Amino acid sequence: MNLYSALELGKNSLLAQQQVFQIIGHNIANVNTKGYTRQIAHMSQVAPPATGSQLVSGRGVDLSGIFAVRSQFIDNQIIERARYQGKFSNLNQHLSGIEALFSETAGRGIAGQLSRFFSNWSDLANNPTNIPTRQSLIDQSVSFAAQVRNTYTRLSEQQRIQDESLTSMVKQINTLGTEIASLNEKIGYSQGIGQDAHDLIDRRAGKVKELSELIGINVYPNTANSSLTIEIAGRTFINAADVNHLSLERNPANSNYFNVMIGQFGSPPLDITSGIRDGRLQAALLIRDDYIPEYKRQLDNFTYGLIRQVNDLHSSGFALDGTTTGIDFFVDFVPTTPGDYTGVSLFFEVNTALLTDPTLLAASGLVDPGPPPVGAPGNNSNALALAALINADNVIDADNDGTFDYGSFHDYYHSLLSSIGNQTALTKYEQEANQGMLIFLENRRDEISGVSLDEEAATLMQFEKSYQAMAQYLGLVNRMLDVLIQVGR
Repeated sequence: MNLYSALELGKNSLLAQQQVFQIIGHNIANVNTKGYTRQIAHMSQVAPPATGSQLVSGRGVDLSGIFAVRSQFIDNQIIERARYQGKFSNLNQHLSGIEALFSETAGRGIAGQLSRFFSNWSDLANNPTNIPTRQSLIDQSVSFAAQVRNTYTRLSEQQRIQDESLTSMVKQINTLGTEIASLNEKIGYSQGIGQDAHDLIDRRAGKVKELSELIGINVYPNTANSSLTIEIAGRTFINAADVNHLSLERNPANSNYFNVMIGQFGSPPLDITSGIRDGRLQAALLIRDDYIPEYKRQLDNFTYGLIRQVNDLHSSGFALDGTTTGIDFFVDFVPTTPGDYTGVSLFFEVNTALLTDPTLLAASGLVDPGPPPVGAPGNNSNALALAALINADNVIDADNDGTFDYGSFHDYYHSLLSSIGNQTALTKYEQEANQGMLIFLENRRDEISGVSLDEEAATLMQFEKSYQAMAQYLGLVNRMLDVLIQVGR
């Protein structure tokens, strides 16, 4: 090696060390950047040229590559947990709100109203001719019916809210899909021209996690160009730089709520609503199509049972005049199909005839079969029978087969409350468990892929010494060249 070759070796080596300093500085600058993956430089010696039998030394060092310290296994686990966390956090948030609709704080809920309803019938039985007592029963019953209607209406409102939330979530999913596809393209291009793409890969990993929180996905890496293929509900959502965007279509068969559709290359969009798993989107669909419809069904069963049992007894009794009979207490509801009580809670009202004339309350039972059959103004047998309904069995058609075959009103209603409470508690447990696992995985990722300032400082000192030594080497070569030039003059 001549002195000029030695000078070139020193220059190239210094440039390689400078690139290492830039990588270390990049790591240090991103020590607090969420999702950043630590990068390390790989150095390799530059082999001497082949010159036959002549002995030639090496040509120094070169930066052979920049590598990111990442664990694909941990990254995949984070994506998996993110989809569950998105689902259960959304479920817990909204089920907690639904549970609050059925709150029995200070006895102001439906269960408390139910107890007062039957208690008022007992009060009327104790004083069947007292007009204020009759009016109190009617007023409380109006409040009771309004409470049931309001709860049912608010459940329907929650369904509408969940349905509307799909619009913003689908928009976010499509935006993320476009960004991920664009990053796929940029990563492939950068690597194709020999540029570092690790920062782009980190950014894409963050977008994939965000997408997983919104909707369950399957991710397949393409080793040929470092792109990702992502599926939703078994259908291709992203393929390299191409995206099959999601869309929404109204479904007349499901209260005109949205169905989720996915585009297909060269074909009409496909309905994937039933195939969506996990993520915040599935949580919204579960609340809209499964949880709330079941709560409304049980509330309707409760309401219809109450209407039927109370009306059957009340219409068989006699008003205060002892002769008027056949009056329903609640507005009647006739199912179009046996066992189908859909929406009865929304129309739960006290008979308007009673609102204007409390004497029509049928507190009296049959006193004289007649003809004509009559009651008596002071008789209370029908009021006692209505008060006793609080403990009656087989007053609810729980399985919607048209037959009253379930326990008492309180038992059935409390089973509804228990169902809501248990589901809320379960989703809270799942959310907390998944959150804990997600934190553990992200901490583990930081241990593997995160930046350690101590480690970077040690590496910096190591290459600083190498840089200084190479600078001294170049100084020596430069002085030797000066001497050579002086000799040649």
